Formats: sequence, structure tokens, C-alpha cells
Amino acid sequence: MHLFVIPAWINFVLVSATTALAIWKGGWRERVIAGVQQLQMFRSYVLCETWSCPAWSALADDGVMLAACVACALRGDRYWTIPASSFALLAVITDLLAARPDLSLWVRASADLVWMYLLSAAILWGVWSSARARARAAAAPPLPPVRRRVPTPSGHLDRSSP
Repeated sequence: MHLFVIPAWINFVLVSATTALAIWKGGWRERVIAGVQQLQMFRSYVLCETWSCPAWSALADDGVMLAACVACALRGDRYWTIPASSFALLAVITDLLAARPDLSLWVRASADLVWMYLLSAAILWGVWSSARARARAAAAPPLPPVRRRVPTPSGHLDRSSP
């Protein structure tokens, strides 16, 4: 479901552009999380619009996203995975709270869109920092060869050997 003000194709283009940038310039973490987000979007906008999906499928999708984000955060050395994991957790909490009868579908749909936009922003942050790190590593001068000190028969270190 999407807000009536924001057409569904804008959300699809946003996620698709994020995924394309992650595949083009990102590292493996960006590609994994963007790929899971793209699969969620495909399932939501294509499969669930054509066939009806059970109510718990959104919770399952967000659970998979949370697992992917946490796995990347635990194995990562970049900070962007922590906000991405937080937004995925908030999406799971939103799905759990959607079972309350006093909350309308509008509340859940609005919150899901906010978490999707923020997760896309976190992925783009990761793509940007990954591309910068690769450019910095490529521009760095090569390291000088390591000089080893070889012991002489008398036990002293010979500094003249390469």
C-alpha cells in the first residue's frame, strides 16, 4: 500500500535506483541489503497486487530484511549498517503493532514508507562511503618493499641485505 499523494511508481523507481547504484558502486553489504529491499518491493507491488498475500507476509519480509541488516552490521566495518538495522527493526515493530485494532491501515502504510525511505538513504550512504574508500585505496601510493634483516653467523643483524 502507498500513500495517495506519492504514486507507487516513485517508490519503485527510488528502490530500483538505489539497487542499481549499490550494484554499480557499492560493496557486498550494500548489494545484499539493496537486493533484499528490491525483492521486498517486487513482492509487494507485483505479486501482492496480482495475487493476495497473507497478512503475515509483510512481517516475514521485514524479518528477512532485519536479518540481512544485522548480519551485515555484525560483519561490517562501516557505520551505515547500524542505522539500516535500526530502520529494519522499526519496520518489524511497525508490522507487529499493525495487529492492534485501534491503528488504521493508513498509519502502518505511512510508517512503512518512512522506514523504506530511510533505509534507502542508509544504503546510499553506504554506497557513497564504499566508493570513497575504494577511490582512496586506489589513489594511495604503493607501500615500499619490506626490508628484512638477516642474521649473520655471528648473530648480529645484517642491515645491508634487501
